[in-house]
Amino acid sequence: MKRLMLVVPSLLLMACGGSGEPVLGTSISTDEGGKELFSKWENRADDESLDLTGGRLNTRLNFYITEAEGATCYCDLTFLGDVESGSYVLNQCTYIENSSDADPGCNNYNHAGTYDLSNSILTMCDDAEECTEYE
Repeated sequence: MKRLMLVVPSLLLMACGGSGEPVLGTSISTDEGGKELFSKWENRADDESLDLTGGRLNTRLNFYITEAEGATCYCDLTFLGDVESGSYVLNQCTYIENSSDADPGCNNYNHAGTYDLSNSILTMCDDAEECTEYE
């Protein structure tokens, strides 16, 4: 999976319905003491992080990918499903002008995949079935 860096400008508050069922666009933990999907995650294989704080289900996140040479791509990231599993879509990736000498091909980051959150381990698999685990 491509290494991604997420920057979300603010932490959004969650809302819960009276029935105990999650309301669309809410962030709740999967079990007592478990880590929330929309948290900061560390890649288990290296020191890359994935910051999903402020995210909500079925709602686009502002997602920024910064290349090693400084080029920055802006994308929309949407999680579809529930707080334990589902799919995600990374799309609308565009180059942020003047972040480097040239567009590194930001539209190549557009893809879909799946996610699974179990025992405070987030596994994300892209459409090529390359998976990355975060804790």
